[in-house]
Amino acid sequence: MIVVAINYTKLSKEISLKTPGIKTKGVKQYVTAANADDNMKPYPVNSIKNIKLKPRSIATFVINSKQNNGAMDLLIKPAY
Repeated sequence: MIVVAINYTKLSKEISLKTPGIKTKGVKQYVTAANADDNMKPYPVNSIKNIKLKPRSIATFVINSKQNNGAMDLLIKPAY
């Protein structure tokens, strides 16, 4: 599953990704931000909960699941 999160603001934001009924076995994050050194730079992700997005950035998440049954549900909510 691929998820793209965009932070338009000038502040860091936290989000949580939830995959109801789907067990994830790995997540990779790639970031594009104002700093040219960050373009598609991979960042480690320990959990899909409380992910910090850099200001003015686009984050692409590649989520691997333990099952491959076609379409998956995904819930994204700000971690206020």
